[in-house]
Amino acid sequence: MRGLFIRYYLNKLCRDKLPDTGNQYEGSGGTVDDSIDFLLANLGEMNRLWIRIQYTGGVRDKKRREKERNDLRVTVGENIVRLSNLEGMNLSVYKETVLPKILETITSSNDLIA
Repeated sequence: MRGLFIRYYLNKLCRDKLPDTGNQYEGSGGTVDDSIDFLLANLGEMNRLWIRIQYTGGVRDKKRREKERNDLRVTVGENIVRLSNLEGMNLSVYKETVLPKILETITSSNDLIA
């Protein structure tokens, strides 16, 4: 549960502070590429958390695990929305950078549900 809270908090805290094309953090705060890398790293950590939640606890904890995974699903969705809302995100960046990294993260986990 702590890992889920940290990912959720990190997503909310960084919502308007990531460098993006045309915002106040661009340049001295980094570039949109730094934001994309950060969000993709966060997504990778969420994927690992997803797998850990699946295999943690006994049969009695199944309801709790299902709730945590549902909460994590929402947080993953928010992270993907944050990626898509970046002004510097366009189709070519998505096709060449973001999609391959997302697919690599998912397939490297060897988890059928991920």
